[in-house]
Amino acid sequence: MTRHQGKMKQFERFAMALVRLTIGDVMTKTGVSRSELARRLKVSRPMVTHILSGRQNMTIRTMVRVLRVLGYELNISAKKIRELV
Repeated sequence: MTRHQGKMKQFERFAMALVRLTIGDVMTKTGVSRSELARRLKVSRPMVTHILSGRQNMTIRTMVRVLRVLGYELNISAKKIRELV
């Protein structure tokens, strides 16, 4: 793996961790447990744990769906990074 590829992987991991933390924060603010989130999403609780664990790459569709059942919307922004490599 090149240095550039390593940096890109690092950015991706950071972004996904930020998404998971944001969803966790929203769940805390709204008082929604993983069991309740599973009920709202019509999936099993283990599936919610799997989605939030970071073991799989969460799709934008999943992010939107999770936030929507929590009463929030996904807001994406972009900013220029100082150094890619």
